[in-house]
Amino acid sequence: MKLLCLPHAGGTASRYHRWTSLVPPHIDIVPLELNGRGDRMSHGFYASFAEALDDLTRRAASILEPGDSFAIFGHSMGAYIALELESAWSPWGPGPIGCSSRDGARRRTTTF
Repeated sequence: MKLLCLPHAGGTASRYHRWTSLVPPHIDIVPLELNGRGDRMSHGFYASFAEALDDLTRRAASILEPGDSFAIFGHSMGAYIALELESAWSPWGPGPIGCSSRDGARRRTTTF
């Protein structure tokens, strides 16, 4: 099974490389780097969310074959992208999605 991994906003996909030693051997960790980050630093940032989805869909098409077993994992903004990608990837059918996030910022009251 291929586990496609998407980083948080401003993060890089390299955070997922160490996962290969933490998962069973039948799971292939496939970090997907966003343009303007990590090893895709030389590519310009996306002009729109739709452009990011199109790019990631094309790159996934070069990785996945119809019928391949896969799942998508995204953290924070990567989770949002994962949800949108899964709904757009009809050639591969629905795949499991893992999403993670952190609590949002909380308002703090400071007394002096």
